[in-house]
Amino acid sequence: MTQTTHILLVDDDKNNSLAMVRSLKNPHFTFHVCENAADALILLDTHPEIGLILTDYAMPNMNGLNLLKTVKENYPTTIRFMISAFED
Repeated sequence: MTQTTHILLVDDDKNNSLAMVRSLKNPHFTFHVCENAADALILLDTHPEIGLILTDYAMPNMNGLNLLKTVKENYPTTIRFMISAFED
């Protein structure tokens, strides 16, 4: 039996999320996409099977760093990665 990895992509630029889904396409991955941190936290509450979150840094209201801090506190077993186009 093959296990599916559920991945949450969070980016306020929908085109970036779609490109990421296309580039990571794999039959063993199921993607969930949110355009902001608030929606991502709601989705994590309702989908405990999400094992990996990839988030952009620069987003309105709550940036990716604060999102990942919240995820670490509330979902400590979820793997967390930040992606960003900013050098700093």
